[in-house]
Amino acid sequence: GKLVMFYSVSEDGRFAIKQETKIVAMIKDKVFINSNKLDDDLLIIVEKQKELKHLDKVKIVNLELLAVVN
Repeated sequence: GKLVMFYSVSEDGRFAIKQETKIVAMIKDKVFINSNKLDDDLLIIVEKQKELKHLDKVKIVNLELLAVVN
């Protein structure tokens, strides 16, 4: 029932978008979230997330490292 905050990449691939969703379960090092509002092809930023702010510009690098802050 708790919320988790994360950043996704805007459709044009240029901006970080702050989002929240509910945690369904936590098992070991995995977090399962409610994905009803999330698209299957949504890119999630996993690197340097702590420094990001909503609508920061990002650059897509590859599918392993999804984004870096400009």
